[in-house]
Amino acid sequence: MALLEIIHLTGDVERRDLYKRQPMTIGSHSSCDLRIDEEGVEIMHCRISWNKDNWEAVAAGTSPFDLNGTAVQRAILKSRDTLRFGTVDVMFHGGATVEDTPEESFGIKPTSDEEILTARTLSKQKAAEPKPAPKAEPKSEPKKPTPPVAEKPKTAQSDEQMLQSLEMLAFDGKGSGGGPKKKAASIDDDDPFEVIADDAPPAKPAPKPAPKPLPKASPQKAAPVMDEVDEVDEVDDLDEVDDLDEVEDSSGPAKPGVVGGLAQVLKTKPMRPGEQEPLKSRFVLTLLGGSVLLVIVGFAFYFIAFRRVAEREFEQAKALVAEGKFNQGIEALQTFVTTYPKHEKTPEAGLLIGLAQIDQHLGAGSANYAEGVKSIRAFVSDYNDHESFEAMKPELATRAGSASLGAALLAGKTPKVGRPLLVVSRDAKTLLTTYSPKDTPPAEQIKQIELSLRNSEILIRKFEINDGITASIKKAITNKQPMEALKQRRELLAQYPDYATDRTIKALLVEAMETE
Repeated sequence: MALLEIIHLTGDVERRDLYKRQPMTIGSHSSCDLRIDEEGVEIMHCRISWNKDNWEAVAAGTSPFDLNGTAVQRAILKSRDTLRFGTVDVMFHGGATVEDTPEESFGIKPTSDEEILTARTLSKQKAAEPKPAPKAEPKSEPKKPTPPVAEKPKTAQSDEQMLQSLEMLAFDGKGSGGGPKKKAASIDDDDPFEVIADDAPPAKPAPKPAPKPLPKASPQKAAPVMDEVDEVDEVDDLDEVDDLDEVEDSSGPAKPGVVGGLAQVLKTKPMRPGEQEPLKSRFVLTLLGGSVLLVIVGFAFYFIAFRRVAEREFEQAKALVAEGKFNQGIEALQTFVTTYPKHEKTPEAGLLIGLAQIDQHLGAGSANYAEGVKSIRAFVSDYNDHESFEAMKPELATRAGSASLGAALLAGKTPKVGRPLLVVSRDAKTLLTTYSPKDTPPAEQIKQIELSLRNSEILIRKFEINDGITASIKKAITNKQPMEALKQRRELLAQYPDYATDRTIKALLVEAMETE
């Protein structure tokens, strides 16, 4: 099995298995498989993968990696090759990977011929065993036969009979309206077309009998019925649909039945397919609704994905600044502000850019305190009206204090260029006092800065006096005035006795003595 042996500077050793289908990433970011958070290690520094023939290591960026003491961008790995990242050594051990052995990949052991024969024999023995007799189920009582339902006899009606039925239904609707007294018609059990006079005594309501098939009507019987129906008021013509409208209006709300259904059918105007409005079609409305729903869902998914991508880019840029990679972090934040100008994190990204520029100048190792103080003043000028500026004042005060103390100490260490640094230190001290909390001023820090300023001032003056007297001694020796040179040396040693052991002063003394 191929693996990596990670050897730390402390002596700790850990091992990581390699898989052909999953490359191993090495870098300082938390998303890497092997994280080495040390100086000189990129976010993703190296990638180890299987190239179908060998294991190879490839640099993920422009920075090479150390392989057996040589900086390379790409290399085929051999067993016991050592890659170095910072102080960590990563030794490669070649061999079969997990995918090389199917048994280990799927958790299945190989089956031998003997085991297969044994399994077949057991299967045959199990099939030859007699099966137990099925259990007798208790007998259930026989179900009683359900009497068949007699079907209603179908009767064929002629056109004349259908016309008579419609006349009677219309007449019955008129008579039940509750208007002025009119001759009413009722249907008798024996003769459905018999007309009853208006002065007949009202019959008691009886339960409705089952409907009977209509008898076949003859032309001789239908003729008198039609004559009696014509005597009824307001029923002049069956073909007039307005009479059915009056029946429906006079009888109150339409009751479900033959009359209401017939009136609805007659009142509905049939429409041909070409006469229908396309926008009111169910099919068209369904398509429009589905399209709108898909657009809304698409916008929702796009908005969610857009926010996730933007937040991930912001966090990555912020991590670069926190790791001290100011150039990359500032560039990433500026790209974020340009790409997402209306994002909720854009104002915070602008603040981080200003702070990163300050930290870039005040960073350890190559501090440029003058530029750092300029960056602080530029930040104050750009974000003085920002809603978060009050919350940023403590951070500005911290950076100003660091710049003031650093410039004061550096002035004493480099007295030749110390005077400008003293000016920078005093300017940064003013910023520290301005943006520090009024109730809790940094008294100790200010006291330390003032002490450093005094000490650096003394060292700078000492350097300047030494430099001036040394120049006078050299001039006197050049003019063949050894006594003047010795006089200048005594004045220097009177103020600063430690210059007696200075190499330059010793050399000038020897030169003056030789001139005399």
